[in-house]
Amino acid sequence: SSLSEPTRYKNSNLGGAIEYINKHYTEDITLDFITQYAHMSQSNFCLVFKKETGNTFLEYINRLRSTLAHKMLTNTNESVGSIALATGFGSVLQMDRMFKRFYNKTPKQMRMEIRKKLGKSEYKNEKFRNNCI
Repeated sequence: SSLSEPTRYKNSNLGGAIEYINKHYTEDITLDFITQYAHMSQSNFCLVFKKETGNTFLEYINRLRSTLAHKMLTNTNESVGSIALATGFGSVLQMDRMFKRFYNKTPKQMRMEIRKKLGKSEYKNEKFRNNCI
């Protein structure tokens, strides 16, 4: 199942927090903020969050951001730096680290593979199309 699919959670406060995260993960969401949002202590939130999602709070957000970055690398000609900012990573370095963790390659390596698959002429047409639409 996808990380962003609605799921029923035993703890409704957690469910509301996850729904918030799924809608706002490109923004700066701190553990302090989200635990206040969920009306839970940090220790309880972290324990329940990991049990329900299989990820820590930061892993979950970074997975969502990396998935969006992958889609943007595949479907746009945005620079890696622009994608890092648009997906909520604080820097290209941070995005590189997380992206490599989930995809075993850096965003630049992924982009090069995509360009090789498209071929140079198709890539030029794609680039033109993305810039004009």
